Amino acid sequence: MFVATDRRLVFFAKKLTGYDLESFPYDHISSIEMGKSMMGHHITLFASGNKVAMKWIDKKQDVSGFVATVRGRMKGGAGAGDGAPAPAVAELDAADQIRKLAELRDTGILTEEEFQTKKAQILGL
Repeated sequence: MFVATDRRLVFFAKKLTGYDLESFPYDHISSIEMGKSMMGHHITLFASGNKVAMKWIDKKQDVSGFVATVRGRMKGGAGAGDGAPAPAVAELDAADQIRKLAELRDTGILTEEEFQTKKAQILGL
C-alpha cells in the first residue's frame, strides 16, 4: 500500500513473515514511475538511493491521479506542499486500509492528524 499524506509518502507491504514499512519525505523522492500491463498498473518510487515498487494494482484505482499528486509534492514540483488531499492507491477494502493506517500511526510513521485525515478520506467524510 502507498499512502500519500501532506508531508510524506508511506510504503507498507505485508509479507508472509512480517512486513516492510518505509516513509519518504517528498523532498527526498527523486522520481516516481508508473505503467500499465495486462495484470494491472505498477508504480516504482526512487528516493535517497532506495527503490520501492508495487505491481498488479487494480485497474479501477486512480494511479495517474496518485502519481500526479506525488509529483506535485516532490521538491520543485508544481503544487508542492499545497495541502490538497492525496488519494491512496490500495487493493484493500476500507476497514483493512484503516487498520494498516492505525499500524503506521502506532509505530510513529504517521501522526494522529495524518491518520485522522486519511481515515476521513477513506470513509468519504
